[in-house]
Amino acid sequence: MFIFPQAGTYEIFVRPVTPCGLGNETTKTITISSDCQGSFNRMVIKPNPVDKDLYIDLNIDNNVKAEKNRALNLQLFDINDGRLVKNWKIVYQTKLNISVSDVKNGKYVLVVTDGKERLSKQVIVRH
Repeated sequence: MFIFPQAGTYEIFVRPVTPCGLGNETTKTITISSDCQGSFNRMVIKPNPVDKDLYIDLNIDNNVKAEKNRALNLQLFDINDGRLVKNWKIVYQTKLNISVSDVKNGKYVLVVTDGKERLSKQVIVRH
């Protein structure tokens, strides 16, 4: 899995490992657009960099109503190796506070999903 913190063009270098050893390196160019159309497209996270608590405002239009018992899944991935660092499952809310006080300093990608939509933002943790 690759996680891209923002829209842009990225080059990915791939070298397969086969039973016979290393294969030839291949370069792929991927363009990630920022034309979000979902209800999460205006998500605000602050402060960034964050020390203890991260405030998340999904900025969902007033006419978009949450389904009863709908859940949000928030995942924090290390931007360097894609490793899942924290995972929160929260009853659907448009304004959230999550603690990152136990997360090491570094750059991360916060991924928010609700079963229908998915959005990611870069987060810097600095204690």
